[in-house]
Amino acid sequence: MAFFLFQCSDPQPEGLPANVISPERMEELLFSLHEQEARLLMSGIRQDTAFLLFDSLQMRILNRMQVDTTTLRLSLAYYTQHVEILDSMYRKMEKRAQEKIDSTNQKKP
Repeated sequence: MAFFLFQCSDPQPEGLPANVISPERMEELLFSLHEQEARLLMSGIRQDTAFLLFDSLQMRILNRMQVDTTTLRLSLAYYTQHVEILDSMYRKMEKRAQEKIDSTNQKKP
């Protein structure tokens, strides 16, 4: 049973502190957060209302991904000190966002 649990856990890359989200999960988390932020900005609602709504959406995303705010903060601090990893994440997210946009545009009549 221990082998099964070990195999299913999200392994930390070598050298990554235990309290930091793996680059793959961090990329997914950031993508989800930025996607929700963009939707709010595009909705046309007032900025102060959007700010309040984003807090709620952020908590939902964090809960869904089982990440607490402390771990998010520590991870953001780590990745801003390791810009090459953060840059790689954002390049992948940019490509993913463009693919989503292209896919949406193809579906429009």
